[in-house]
Amino acid sequence: MRNLKGFWEVNKTKTLFFPACPYPETRKKILRANNVDFWVETEGKGEPLILIHGGPGGNHCYFHPGMSTLAAERKLVYYDLRGHYMSKCPQTPELCGLSYDVEDIESLRKKLGFKKIDLLGHSYGAIAAFAYALKYPANLINLVFCSAPVGITDEAASRRLELNPVSKKLTRAESEAEIKKLYYKLYFHNPVTPMALKYNEITRLAWRSLKNNKTVKCYERDSAEISWRKNICKIKLPMLFIFGKHDPLMDPDKSRKIIYKNNQARVVIFNKSGHDPFTDEPEYFFKIVNTFLGLKKGRGDAALRQAADFK
Repeated sequence: MRNLKGFWEVNKTKTLFFPACPYPETRKKILRANNVDFWVETEGKGEPLILIHGGPGGNHCYFHPGMSTLAAERKLVYYDLRGHYMSKCPQTPELCGLSYDVEDIESLRKKLGFKKIDLLGHSYGAIAAFAYALKYPANLINLVFCSAPVGITDEAASRRLELNPVSKKLTRAESEAEIKKLYYKLYFHNPVTPMALKYNEITRLAWRSLKNNKTVKCYERDSAEISWRKNICKIKLPMLFIFGKHDPLMDPDKSRKIIYKNNQARVVIFNKSGHDPFTDEPEYFFKIVNTFLGLKKGRGDAALRQAADFK
């Protein structure tokens, strides 16, 4: 059962409620695209920037409020991927995966009436953005990849996570309070503000839903795969790659060796960030991303040059 306030699930003998994103700064609606009903939020005015959340699993809520800094000069579009949280599952549950996410981006672009877009993908969302750029480059202006798994396999990321001292403590944690404390210590470098915590908790809650579990299993069976190494030079668009220095999943040094094969790509390391730089360093995130997106308007890249790892 679902409405615009959220949805309910019956798990064994308990009925659980999963609230819709309550972020007050966005306009919310259900938009049908590519035969699926998507939960879509928009914020700000100006040139469109579509944001793709990580996973697979979860939802877009953890983007709030950090990404809102970018709404000062452009129109942000947030949405839950198909089968994720407030977006409906396709009629056939198996119709989830990377290729479907690519077509969903294209369908949403058309439905929203955008001729060309900027695209920002975080974590798994960066993979979806990269795959979209390979298929639909003519519809893009700029690409921003945040915490993109460039040159690192799922197995390698899992090994890095397992070796992290905080991760080891997390596997032994017994109480919910201890799990929560260690989770935020593992993925974030700075203390999370109360507002950011509120929306991150909605994303953490999403992982408990039966719907989420079914969707993740579909992605696990998905055979679609994109090689960054083989395809990075095929992208003829301005690209910005952002990594958190303290990200427990990524290996920025390894990623840079692949990214720098493309002379249109820029890399910025956020020295005080973990996996979500837009939450750890929101003001700096705005400064870097907004300047990058404005380069074609003749604003210069002075802010980017201030970053020590900017190429």
